[in-house]
Amino acid sequence: MNCASGASLVHIEADADGKDNVLPALDKLASRMRGRLGESLASVEKFNRPGEQLTTGSLEALKAYGLGRSAFVQLENSFSLPFFERATTLDPNFAMAYAVLAAAYGNLGEAALARENATKAFALHGRVSDREKLYIDTHYYDLATGDLNKAAEVYLLWEQLYPRDFNPWNNLGVIYRDMGQQPNAEKQFLGALRINSNYAQAFDNLAGTYTMANRFAESQSIFQRAINLVPASSNLHANLAVNAFAQNDRLGVQQQIAWLNANGHEDDALLLQAAQATFLGRLEESRTLVDRIISPAQQKRANGLAAGLAARQANAESLFGELQQGRRYAERAMSFQPDDPEPGAMQALALSGQVVRAQRILDDLAKKHPDDTLLNGIAFPVTRSILAMARNNPRQALTLLEPAERYRLAPDSIYLYVRGLTYLQLKQGNEAALEFQTILDHRGLFPSSPIYPLAHLGLAHACVLQGDTLKARAAYQNFLTLWQNADPDIPILIAAKSEYAKLH
Repeated sequence: MNCASGASLVHIEADADGKDNVLPALDKLASRMRGRLGESLASVEKFNRPGEQLTTGSLEALKAYGLGRSAFVQLENSFSLPFFERATTLDPNFAMAYAVLAAAYGNLGEAALARENATKAFALHGRVSDREKLYIDTHYYDLATGDLNKAAEVYLLWEQLYPRDFNPWNNLGVIYRDMGQQPNAEKQFLGALRINSNYAQAFDNLAGTYTMANRFAESQSIFQRAINLVPASSNLHANLAVNAFAQNDRLGVQQQIAWLNANGHEDDALLLQAAQATFLGRLEESRTLVDRIISPAQQKRANGLAAGLAARQANAESLFGELQQGRRYAERAMSFQPDDPEPGAMQALALSGQVVRAQRILDDLAKKHPDDTLLNGIAFPVTRSILAMARNNPRQALTLLEPAERYRLAPDSIYLYVRGLTYLQLKQGNEAALEFQTILDHRGLFPSSPIYPLAHLGLAHACVLQGDTLKARAAYQNFLTLWQNADPDIPILIAAKSEYAKLH
């Protein structure tokens, strides 16, 4: 059809004698159409590849894949899984189905399953089109090897080869975001939306980037635009709750939690409530909520989700001085993925004083993931630094942190906090204060992370070293105000109250 005038240019059709011959018939129609539109015979023959060598030769597999993609682009990753699984069962050589299945698992925090399926797709990438190969290769580097720099190179190539594709713009933005490069991430998401202004996932990612930059009003507006496109997305409503929590908007948080509960997303609501309880020092409540999520997650074989939750709880417990509980949750996290433990569990063991065990797990993970950008750039250096501090060697701890400096503002990282602790151990109050203040200046980067309230306490300790009693009191007061309803027996809270009393 002529897009300007609406006039018909070419019309062809064909019949297929049965479902198994629909795709071959479509291939013949495509070749005939290209010729009728003026493409030379030599060009048609040179670039022609049968559909069964590209996507799939199974119409049923293609239909299942289409249904999975529909759920996937609506940000309903869990709903998409059965369709992609069926597509790969119907056609075990369906490379793109494995690749998008890997992406869905990655979005759900199931790193092991994401790696497995991304690797299967990569093994089959010789059977696909050039555009599909770009999708498969980027997801292999991102999800299987964790080499974000290599993935970024291929995404940049993809943008050049197919400038009207929104996928490379959006996905490269996610990589920049995860590496702490929020301005670059914003440019990528805006680029994706210029190509497709109805792309809900890019709106979601852009809004999250604005939250990280403390641009809360803009974030709220962008999230709302995404919800207008996919009103039933639990992911978007959960992210709106996070944005509200970062602004101390309790009503906004409760509205989104109520929506999640009313629309069959009780686990998402529990996740939010558990994180917020931890943030506020209500450990007993957070333990109860986390345990309520972990049990059904195990039954659904969502081991990645269960391991991630247990590791997050383990880190909070250890940071708060509840070392026994920290070790217990770290052990639970590792029990869900014994062959490839959740890195957060290793970190929690280091924080809780299990130096030898944490070092052994660290060494093993480093061998298994030699190319993983974020593990080698953040998780491993931070854990090595914690272990060095446990051995009373803060100068070595500071040196070991150096590889993570380039990811200084990466989300979900305790790098800044650990760096502040090393300076405290070195009795360098000015330097410690700078690290803790950086955390406090980036509220949106740590919306429900336990290190945000702890940064107030760290700043108080730094101010004491500086001899600034007035600022130390203010920092203690900020911490104690945030934790006014915290469990009274938390070791770090007991110590803080005692320290604060001595300042008067």
